[in-house]
Amino acid sequence: MSRKSKAKGKSRGKSKGKGIPKGAGKFDDPKCEKCNALCCKYIAMEIDGPDDEESVDHLRWYLLHQDVSIYVQDGEWHLCVDVRCKHLDDENRCRIHDTRPQICRDHSPDECEFGNPDYELEQEFRSWDHLEAYLIENGYL
Repeated sequence: MSRKSKAKGKSRGKSKGKGIPKGAGKFDDPKCEKCNALCCKYIAMEIDGPDDEESVDHLRWYLLHQDVSIYVQDGEWHLCVDVRCKHLDDENRCRIHDTRPQICRDHSPDECEFGNPDYELEQEFRSWDHLEAYLIENGYL
């Protein structure tokens, strides 16, 4: 499991934008040479955890949508939508590398989930059934 929030400049492995356009030379960091752009294939943001009935209903609603998951990292809850950046080319390189958003520039390859054996989420939920079981087991419901 791997993901970090991009909404606050964190990697999901809170990350983005490692590639460069074809023919533009080397990657910014050698660690990025074999990257498959995991960080450019989702968006994530911090959300409220299951604090009350309304927030639990919001979590349920999120998970009723396709390509959506919820994860917990460092005690913080995050919404993740699996969606590919429209500026990746067929080789998973960023076609707007020189003008990529700041959140992409702020990403450090050292905190990326790609090739990092120590990177793991506390929890990840891809269905309401899974989250509901967790909430019951942990006394939220």
